[in-house]
Amino acid sequence: MARPQAEGMVHISELLQLKPISDDIFVGVCHAARVGQANGGQITAHSVLAAGYTVDVEDLHSLHCYFLRPGRPEHPIEYRVKRVRDGRNFASRQVDAWQSDKSICTMICSFQRPTSGRDFQTENPALEENSLTPPDECQPSVSLLKRFSLAEKILDIREIVKDRARASQSLWVRVREELSHSSLTHAAALAYLSDLDLGALPFLSAPDSPEDAASLDHSLRVHRRVRADEWLQVLQCSPVVSSSRAFTTAEFSDRNGRRVASASQELLILPPRTA
Repeated sequence: MARPQAEGMVHISELLQLKPISDDIFVGVCHAARVGQANGGQITAHSVLAAGYTVDVEDLHSLHCYFLRPGRPEHPIEYRVKRVRDGRNFASRQVDAWQSDKSICTMICSFQRPTSGRDFQTENPALEENSLTPPDECQPSVSLLKRFSLAEKILDIREIVKDRARASQSLWVRVREELSHSSLTHAAALAYLSDLDLGALPFLSAPDSPEDAASLDHSLRVHRRVRADEWLQVLQCSPVVSSSRAFTTAEFSDRNGRRVASASQELLILPPRTA
């Protein structure tokens, strides 16, 4: 049975399209995350795809990127891939994103061939408690949708619980579009949504703060194959803020309680803007 289409739905597969310039260079365009700045999650997802197009190993298992300068939305970004290593079971790539002759982001990532082995995870009481509330019984995250205008058209986001005192929240999230079976496509979509709302977490305990935040870096580890177009439960928190930097984390689990990915991000806390 086909999934109902949201009015005005934006297909993430279109947002993630890249144009090949050569075997190791690709060009894409990003939408805005905030006025005048390209979406960091989309830059990360584009980088994943650019790297993935140069490897025979399809499964992304980790990435770490540094955001060096703000990118401009609706302007071409060139993704240059460096083939660091191709091993028997792993392939490593470095991707540098350039815009207007300036480097705006650099990412190192690694892919692994599917393999069998030990499979284990610790219990998470918070995850088990939140899983008792299915997505259909949760309301859309209104506050998140206000901050990210395209979110409702790209993602289906339901709020489970928010704890302002602990600067944490739990969400159900999935890509609205039904995607292909390509592991690389789902990894790129996961990279896109793994950046979702992490910049707002340090302010949950101080919602009236005039401060802002800018992403310094972003990491993602994919523990198991994941479908980004199926419901994922996300546990997000910001456990520490110090030296004008905030540390945030996100844990992704499928509806069976299997932890499929983990993300973390460090943010620079910015002083209030003056007129």
